[in-house]
Amino acid sequence: MKRFSVSKQVSGQGCLVRCLYFLNKIPCSVIMERSVLIKGLFLDRDSYVLGVTQAFMQKEGALRGQTGKIGLLVDNVHYTNELESRQLLKTRQLLKIQHQPITTQFLQQTSLPVALYVDRHDFGAYSHYPHFVVLVDRFGERFSVLTRGREDIKVGQFRSLIGH
Repeated sequence: MKRFSVSKQVSGQGCLVRCLYFLNKIPCSVIMERSVLIKGLFLDRDSYVLGVTQAFMQKEGALRGQTGKIGLLVDNVHYTNELESRQLLKTRQLLKIQHQPITTQFLQQTSLPVALYVDRHDFGAYSHYPHFVVLVDRFGERFSVLTRGREDIKVGQFRSLIGH
């Protein structure tokens, strides 16, 4: 099994920041995680996803001359509509929000790695709360997932993760 070297996530809300850095193949330090997270929380205090993504693109996109959009696939129609309605004009230039049911079939056909917005309870937490993970590899209906910014890879079933 492949090993991925990723610095450890230091804040409870740093999972999205770490996923964005990992997917863009940019090493992420503790200072970078905190900087993007704090800026993102203040850019859009009502939407963690929009604020952090905007802060990441402002910091890293501008530094690297990137002009492309980050795609955000959302399983829930209501949440898709809510995110689209909250987007600021400048966020729309950075982030493409699209409704996409996250099913086993979709995950088997999509190119990896891909970040998913999941329930942390599915990864052993006592409570239910949102969490971002990166699907890094698949083996039939099994997959490797990078979670909590650790260097270990957890293996699970598609169905148990996405509830389909």
